[in-house]
Amino acid sequence: MTSAAKKNKNNAKTDILKAAENLIKTLGFNGFSYKDISSIVGIRTSSIHYYFPTKNDLAKAVIQQQRAKMIEYLSEIDEIDEDAKGKLRAYTELYYELSNDGSNMCPIAMLSAERDSLSDAVIEDINGYFEDQRNWLSNLMEQGKQDGDLRIIGRGTNAAAMFLSVVEGAMILSKAQGSSHDFKNIINQMLNQLI
Repeated sequence: MTSAAKKNKNNAKTDILKAAENLIKTLGFNGFSYKDISSIVGIRTSSIHYYFPTKNDLAKAVIQQQRAKMIEYLSEIDEIDEDAKGKLRAYTELYYELSNDGSNMCPIAMLSAERDSLSDAVIEDINGYFEDQRNWLSNLMEQGKQDGDLRIIGRGTNAAAMFLSVVEGAMILSKAQGSSHDFKNIINQMLNQLI
């Protein structure tokens, strides 16, 4: 295979994943078909099936890509900010950017809402995506509690689960109301209670 053919093959797969991610964010898993992706990317549905034989395979690939990005973002936050306050602020800013100022949903949250129509392998990856964040947040909450940077009552694991729930919930509310204003207000209120 020539290098140009490999590049086109990689581009097609990347374009399929990007289209799928955007469709999941806007329509959900059950709201689109391979025909929709075909129209967006400009390839035949058989080509999509070549890369992703089933729609669950496609969802799994989107989750794995998002999970890798999130792990990278969390590592960058750890490198840039030293204290728990700065890290928590950076984490919320990351979500605000990912939500496109409140107009997009987290594709993994969208997939979670359609859990009953997903394969066990996809559900396992969804759980892993959120578990990565809960573990990171839990360590952050415990660090902040020990350093006196954060006002945490109880265990860091519970505070982490609560914080992640609020961030995801704020994204849902912003999308439902078509306004990023609520997202920022809710997150700022939560930050004010912790910092």
